[in-house]
Amino acid sequence: MATEPDPALSPLQVGVILDRSSSTVRRMIDCGALESFRAGSHRRVRLSEVNRFRREREKLWQALGVISYRKEAHGNGTTSWTYKYRESNVARLLHVTFGPDGRVLRTETEWDPDVYSKGGGGRDR
Repeated sequence: MATEPDPALSPLQVGVILDRSSSTVRRMIDCGALESFRAGSHRRVRLSEVNRFRREREKLWQALGVISYRKEAHGNGTTSWTYKYRESNVARLLHVTFGPDGRVLRTETEWDPDVYSKGGGGRDR
């Protein structure tokens, strides 16, 4: 049995590869960050598209309206990127830590201290 060279993946399968929830993958499809196609009544994403996303993640995060404003490299080979975004009109930060192989190791979110902390450079400045 021959394998398909560029298999079609469900949002759940894409989420496993990208370490994201299937609902996040669906939002990525809806906003155009991931190209998809219909296979019957289901949306599918080609494996080549998932690999493109992994290679161009910063460009695609920007397409989602999320701006990386801080990038750091660490001595153990990991890198971390911090993104500013708004969720339900609340300014937040998303911290993403990548391993030496480029895979997501950890994500953390917090309120943006520049907006909500005293003397943090909020809106009154």
